[in-house]
Amino acid sequence: MNSIIFTPAATNPYTITAGPGLTLTISGIGITNNSGTAQNFVTAVDGSGNFGKIVFTKSASAGTSIFTNNGSAANFVLGGETDFFDISTAANGTFVNKGGTGFSTGGGITVFHDSSTAGNANFINRSGIGVSTSATIFHDTSSAANGTFTNEGGGSGGQPFGEGGQTLFFDTSTAANGMFVNNGATVSGGFGGATVFDDSSTAGNGIFINNGGAASGVAARGGGTTFLFGTSTAANGTFINNAAPSSLAEGGLTEFGLPFFNFSPSAGNGTFINNGATISGAVGGETVFYNASTAGAATLIANGGINGGRGGAILFEQRSTGGTARIEVFGNGFLDISGHLGRPGLTIGSIEGDGNVFLGGTNLTVGSNDLSTDFSGVIQGAGALTKIGSGTLDLTGVNTYTGNTNVNGGVLKVDGSITSNTFVDRSGSDHSVTLAGAGIIHGSVTNNGRVSPGALGVPGMLTVVHNYTQAQYATLMIQIAGMNTGQFGVLNVMGTLI
Repeated sequence: MNSIIFTPAATNPYTITAGPGLTLTISGIGITNNSGTAQNFVTAVDGSGNFGKIVFTKSASAGTSIFTNNGSAANFVLGGETDFFDISTAANGTFVNKGGTGFSTGGGITVFHDSSTAGNANFINRSGIGVSTSATIFHDTSSAANGTFTNEGGGSGGQPFGEGGQTLFFDTSTAANGMFVNNGATVSGGFGGATVFDDSSTAGNGIFINNGGAASGVAARGGGTTFLFGTSTAANGTFINNAAPSSLAEGGLTEFGLPFFNFSPSAGNGTFINNGATISGAVGGETVFYNASTAGAATLIANGGINGGRGGAILFEQRSTGGTARIEVFGNGFLDISGHLGRPGLTIGSIEGDGNVFLGGTNLTVGSNDLSTDFSGVIQGAGALTKIGSGTLDLTGVNTYTGNTNVNGGVLKVDGSITSNTFVDRSGSDHSVTLAGAGIIHGSVTNNGRVSPGALGVPGMLTVVHNYTQAQYATLMIQIAGMNTGQFGVLNVMGTLI
């Protein structure tokens, strides 16, 4: 049919049902509701695996009605389905996709094809009794537009290993300006609700909130999750990974790629906020990069936890890359690259804050975005630190990493302390590569660039506990007078000066 019109007299709401095995197709104008009362559309199922469908084509609109897609009652069969094709729109409707009613039954689904759009509609993807799930799915160039999507966590039927509701993007579809809430599992071992990007889909300007699970996971992460696979991108999205609300439970998660799969998704220009837990033993929110994924030009933030709760986390695993990402860690929030397998290590744009960095045995290269930042936290592990780019990195904390420190670009200021041997290496005629600061280097320094104790216009004493060696064309810049009387620079070499 071309349209369904509810007149002002339809104040006692109607329920229109697409019975099992039947399809209601609305092609053209769509649904117009003049009653001021929400009207109901249902896709029904039966025990033999048959399900009803409602289909919108051409430019049809779902209006303001409520659509309920029932979960299947038969094993290995999907539930009721609502589809949008061409340039049809979900408009301002409400879509409830129910979970399956048995352990291996599928949930109801809402599917967008072609250039159809979710409009300003509200979508609720519920968890089922078993391992299958309900979903809202985008294909082709369809768009989530300004829709709101809530994916429930698994466990509504009390079953372990149950999946939560999902929102899925394929092909070149986009989350556009949508709001996505992925809730954590409610029973131990359950999966949280999830938003998934695959192929070349994009998160657009969407907002994604991944909430922690209320129960600890057994074989699965219990927190709500956003996954990015294929060559998908986070684009300009905002991702908030919240901590678990109870001890031993999992926090919300954003994950790029999968171990052992050659996916190459990107964090694009997205913003990722990983919040720390407020309860002892609870896990904070996490952003994790696997395999060939990249952090792009994103901003990645790990906030600290309190009351014994774990801090937020940013992890780079396998051969993932850091691009020009800006990384901020606070409190017991942390960046962990100990699982990174690439050579010569991981490069990021910048590091700042007062949190922790765990190197393992990996070299961390900082400075690809040319920003100047201060880091007062602790860099630790057997790995090395390399400074590149034109900006300044000021280390003001007590750092314990044991690999070499290499200054290959810009300025590295040590106003706290480092434990490693330090090498200042200018590139060609670039004499601006500088080691500066008023801290302590618990190692030897080899200068093939410039060493300048203190800071520009502020003389200070830089202490080298072991030996200092200077190449023929290198520079040692000592400031002989500061802003105040009696100020002058000092290079304090406690070993041999060569």
